[in-house]
Formats: sequence, C-alpha cells, structure tokens
Amino acid sequence: MVSVFDLVNHKLLQQTGTGGKGNGGVLYTPNGKTLWVAQPGGLARFDVAAGGILSNQLVVTLPGVSGRAPVPAGLAWAANGTDLLSLSVLTTPSASWTPRRTLLSGRLR
Repeated sequence: MVSVFDLVNHKLLQQTGTGGKGNGGVLYTPNGKTLWVAQPGGLARFDVAAGGILSNQLVVTLPGVSGRAPVPAGLAWAANGTDLLSLSVLTTPSASWTPRRTLLSGRLR
C-alpha cells in the first residue's frame, strides 16, 4: 500500500496499491515520472501525475529461492542509470534488471 500526502496542508491525497505489509523501499525515476515500490514478492511500478497522484500500477514478480517468496528490502539505481537494483532477505543480492526491458518482456534478465 502506498500513501500520498500533501505535507503543506497535512492531508492524505491517495492510498493505492496492494498488500497490507510494509514496503521495503520506494524509489523515483530520475525524471520523477515513475515510482517503484518494493513489496513482499516483487515490485510495483506507478506512473506519477502532476501533484504526485499515482496511477497505472504494474506489479513485477521477482523470483524466489527454494519455493520461498522474495522480500525486497531497498531499491537503488545502478551507476548506468537504467538498471534498478534490489536486495532481498532471501536472495542477497537478488536482482539487477532494466525496468524498460522487464516491462516489455515481462521477465527479469
């Protein structure tokens, strides 16, 4: 679940996404138009509109280990600026992948 707040006026603007468990990290793309959220089992991607409103959620499932679901715990951009890095409690480090490629192919590289 992702909550968007107006910190100036102290108002909740939006709650979106799935899951009741805490997220393992959030990361905006450098241009601020996309938000990635680590959540149990994978990642969620949202488009960010003017005013910070989120839309078009896409869930990317990450592979687990020995039948156990991954628990991503942090996100960062790689030095090349296109690969999104995630660490997982079960698979450290878990994955390095290109979001653009994942969105088109639906799989991790």
